[in-house]
Amino acid sequence: MFVQLRSQQKLRSSPCCVLLILLLSCGYLLQGSAAAAGLREGAEDSAPEPTAKKYTHCSSLAGKSTDSATAASLETAYRRVWELVKDNTMFPERLGNWSLWQRKYDGKLSAERDLERAVSQMLGVLDDQYTYFRGVSETQTRSVGDDERNVVSFEMLDKSYGYICIKTFSSRHVAEELQFALGELSAAKSYILDLRDNKGGYVDQALLCFSLLVDQGKFVSIHGRQAGTEYHEEISVESTELVRIVNRVESREPRVMNLAGTRPLIVLVNDGTRSASEMLAGALRDVRKARLIGSKTFGKGVVQGTWRLDPGCSVKIAMARFLLPGGASINGRGIYPDVVAEFGVDGSEGDFIDALISKRR
Repeated sequence: MFVQLRSQQKLRSSPCCVLLILLLSCGYLLQGSAAAAGLREGAEDSAPEPTAKKYTHCSSLAGKSTDSATAASLETAYRRVWELVKDNTMFPERLGNWSLWQRKYDGKLSAERDLERAVSQMLGVLDDQYTYFRGVSETQTRSVGDDERNVVSFEMLDKSYGYICIKTFSSRHVAEELQFALGELSAAKSYILDLRDNKGGYVDQALLCFSLLVDQGKFVSIHGRQAGTEYHEEISVESTELVRIVNRVESREPRVMNLAGTRPLIVLVNDGTRSASEMLAGALRDVRKARLIGSKTFGKGVVQGTWRLDPGCSVKIAMARFLLPGGASINGRGIYPDVVAEFGVDGSEGDFIDALISKRR
């Protein structure tokens, strides 16, 4: 079922009128928090594999010759992938002849490129675009992204509107940078959170950002497989704690507090908004009554885990689906915004959202 469309509108206007039209169309007047009366709470990460790391695209391994010891290591890595997929894929029904692949390449892996080719062929039978192998160089490159800084930018617009752009959740510093941005924008009467072209990343970073923007409420539910058994996780924010219920076992930890109060919140989205950024956008709408503006999101409602292998490469496996707080699945469907933003017919008006925020891309 699609995420329910509320008051979908198509807007086309001159830049000078955009801000007023957006705020009025969303029911947000200029009284700041007074206009928010009644607003309430409501996959590296909190994915089933707790040590999973978030990456996105595959790259080739160098074709390097190996000695017998390294060849044995490549075979071990291949069989490790076979086992991980067997125990963790969210598509166990696609494993019909999986046992035939376990030792298919014994004695045939003499170079790293052989491992990549063999694993890719094995994973191909799953017909799952979110389960794939990563070479050594790509694995290393993605690891560097974990420590990326300056992933959150912000500015005050018209002395009233706090604009915040989060470009990725693949850095471990997203939440701390959002916390700083909200502190700097504490005088804002309302907020604009830009998640356009944010391809997602760590679920735990998206969760911490959610905690910074709500008093309390459910964040997400995750349903899949881990270690050969069903996996179910519910994640919520309470007044002083983050609460996780994993297969009916509850755990609690201190939370970061809401720095946005109940001030109105607009979230900008487009077809580049995906995965963890869709998770956050959907949760903010379901729980905080934030308004989504832009175009339909990508529709990646899957949680993945990533495992490192001895040669320095890695495998990423789709382990679970996630549901928004209201129960909607977005996988392959996306989230429809409350207000649909269009380009001007002749292009002279450009992207009206860029005009709204005066954003320097």
